[in-house]
Amino acid sequence: MKKFKVGVWVDASFIPESGGGHSFLYQLIESIDEKKFRNEIEIFFVGFKLKTIFKKEVINLSYSESPLYQKKVNFFHKYLSINIIRKDIEKNYIKAEQDLRKLEIDIIFYPTPDVFLQNYPYIIMNWDLAHRTTHPFPEVAMFGNWENREKKIHNNLNKALLICAESETGKNEIINHYNISADKITILPLFPSKIISENIIPKKPEWLNSDTKFFIYPAQFWAHKNHYNLIIAFKSFIEDNNQDYILILSGSDQGNGNYIKSLIKELGLEHAIKTPGFIADQHLKWLYKNSEGLVFPTLLGPTNMPLLEALHLNCKIACSNLKGHKAMTGDLAIYFDPLDPNSIKQSLDILKTNDNRSLSTTKLKNVLEYYTLENAIIAFESTITKSMNIKRTWGF
Repeated sequence: MKKFKVGVWVDASFIPESGGGHSFLYQLIESIDEKKFRNEIEIFFVGFKLKTIFKKEVINLSYSESPLYQKKVNFFHKYLSINIIRKDIEKNYIKAEQDLRKLEIDIIFYPTPDVFLQNYPYIIMNWDLAHRTTHPFPEVAMFGNWENREKKIHNNLNKALLICAESETGKNEIINHYNISADKITILPLFPSKIISENIIPKKPEWLNSDTKFFIYPAQFWAHKNHYNLIIAFKSFIEDNNQDYILILSGSDQGNGNYIKSLIKELGLEHAIKTPGFIADQHLKWLYKNSEGLVFPTLLGPTNMPLLEALHLNCKIACSNLKGHKAMTGDLAIYFDPLDPNSIKQSLDILKTNDNRSLSTTKLKNVLEYYTLENAIIAFESTITKSMNIKRTWGF
């Protein structure tokens, strides 16, 4: 029987060692490129106008836009308040589907929740259902975000041959919110970033004194990251005879940064809270290894990569009591109500006094051995294998 051809979709902006180079997406793609799969599976990388060089064969799909059509769209929108379909862009998708059928690509694997070719069989990776599982933050619910996410996710999940979730909690969310059969969902587990690698040498940031005691929260400035309640809790913490501690909020601004910085100023905490922005991996690794603990009050799960990074780097953890967090880290973390500053403050108190970290060696070993890139690749191959007998029920 001929080989089962899988097109792994890669966005044109993919750059292996860019700022996002240590993320789930980039590590997964790089590992798929390195992996020798069973003989009946043949992997290709597929996308529009790809420039990245891979070891495996690349199918570079053509893509073009019409400036005249863009002017037409702008005119209808500006003067008639009518949104018209970009037929010039649609032609690219139609041609791409035709080209892939000619090449007899059996299925596309999308490593992100985005589907580019709606009329081609696919497997999709789903990270979260933020608009349904958390509060209506601007980034998931306002300015059309809720409606757009709901339409996209509903269609993409229901039309997928198979769905990959990052955890059992994520799988259950898909089942509960979209009534999708459990048999259709596989687990492709989350794994830590490359920061845990021995190749990343920890280096103290120059802006931090060596003898400073600090907590770390590495998170971009989105509303759902819940910096607000952490700051209120930290103010209470330092006022409780802990003036020698600081809080480091590292991460780039995604629209909520100025609000959080104004809050810090309003509370008179400029001396106690650092906002260095995006920091390099060697600096973040040093912060993990030398902090009094990772404090992670996010309101969005199901799971989060920094918890795994902290476990690998022997950093104590206090985090929001999300189901996915508890399922992943069990008794290896301290849990708090993320909307209750007093609950967060109590967790800071525990981190301060819990010097031995009291981690269960067996539990830690089990977590670190399960949430790995190697297991994610095994799950990827297993999912592809599962899709074979579904897709082979029809031709091209």
